[in-house]
Amino acid sequence: MNLNSAFKKATAASAGKSSSISGNILLQPTEFKEKTVVGKVLTGAGAGTEIEVAYGGRLTQKDYTDTRKRKLSTSSFVDIDAGGTLRVERVKAGEDGIYTSRWMRTMNGQPDENDKLFTDSVSKFVRYTRNGKPGMVINRLIQDDEATASTIDELKAAMAEKLDATGSAVFFAMVNGQASEALMRKSGETPNAETVDTFFNSLPEEIVASIGEAIAEKPASVFPIASHYITGTTLEAIETHLKEGNPDAITTVNPNNWKLPTIGMRLSRAVNLKGDDALPEGVADKLADAFKAYADKDEAAKFAKSGWKAVSNDTLTAFFASKGIELAEYDDTGWGTQSFVQGSIELDNGGTIDFVKKAFQTRPTSPFPAVSALEGALDGYYKEMSEAAKQLVDGLRVEAGAEAPKSAAKKEETAKTTTADALPDDGDGIDDLLGDLDGEMDFEGS
Repeated sequence: MNLNSAFKKATAASAGKSSSISGNILLQPTEFKEKTVVGKVLTGAGAGTEIEVAYGGRLTQKDYTDTRKRKLSTSSFVDIDAGGTLRVERVKAGEDGIYTSRWMRTMNGQPDENDKLFTDSVSKFVRYTRNGKPGMVINRLIQDDEATASTIDELKAAMAEKLDATGSAVFFAMVNGQASEALMRKSGETPNAETVDTFFNSLPEEIVASIGEAIAEKPASVFPIASHYITGTTLEAIETHLKEGNPDAITTVNPNNWKLPTIGMRLSRAVNLKGDDALPEGVADKLADAFKAYADKDEAAKFAKSGWKAVSNDTLTAFFASKGIELAEYDDTGWGTQSFVQGSIELDNGGTIDFVKKAFQTRPTSPFPAVSALEGALDGYYKEMSEAAKQLVDGLRVEAGAEAPKSAAKKEETAKTTTADALPDDGDGIDDLLGDLDGEMDFEGS
């Protein structure tokens, strides 16, 4: 655990700040009552605090305490003595000191002797193909082992050192105003320094120069990465549900929990902002008109039916590029705060295989982890679509030239009645998807 995070949790616990307990949590039960469960919070600001939560969902005291189903793979039984755990979603403070939740289910009810629990782990989910077979891995950031680098030589040395720790390392830096990350893995018996040199020698010289200039101004953050693989029947089940288009059926590790909002979702949020953050009057309407003029028939129909969120990343990237605006590039997946159980199987030859059994998202996914090198990056991520919309519309005004006031007013009124009113107002839904990312990016003490 990050030292600063540990201090915050300890401070919250010592001050009795149980009111800070909300959202998704892991709970280690100490008693199952008729209508509530008592237990210790394992995640978030309230970690270490004992609370009482009313049962959420369909499961009851009987499901969690039925010893007849002990050791069944489908059992909800929670072995208190063995340290069994519950996943509790959307926890809120209720009346008489009893918390409520939307949903509650067994996390690791009957832990095996070799099981390990990783709580509030900042991680990224990756799908890959090796020897023609699909694979999945959770790359966990080792947050309490950060190094900084202000030159390329320092960056190379730090990456080589961190590769020794776990076999994988990552660095983060703001390059040309863009939050960037690069992960490297140890390559067999190749010396780490050689692996790192190969990476940088494979980059164009101008990119290396840009990295050097960027980290001289704001040092890069370098961390080791621990890789946790998803294997066997868990992997097969996840792949099957994804192919069938039924991710909600996944009860182990859901890759969709690491997905970032699409450009269309972020743009939808931007045009629906209210108050001081709202776009200038008329910008949303003119942006919609410009897209309808640009889009083909099918894209225009999708947009008319469901708004910006229905438009693909590729289409919106091309649309803004056609007006001379280059959007920042982000991966489809981001850094999620997850708690997960790692199991271990002993092999006949004496070795062991570690694998992820189950994961639970405890905080929203963010495009960036909270590291010192990327301080301020999230603000730019939020504002990008608003700024791009205003820039595009300003460009349209320049192209069109000055209009007569009467003509411009009439055109704006027409746009309001024919375009904006016809589109769904899905801003609230996009806020739910994005989550409270501002609250997740705490750089103090990084």
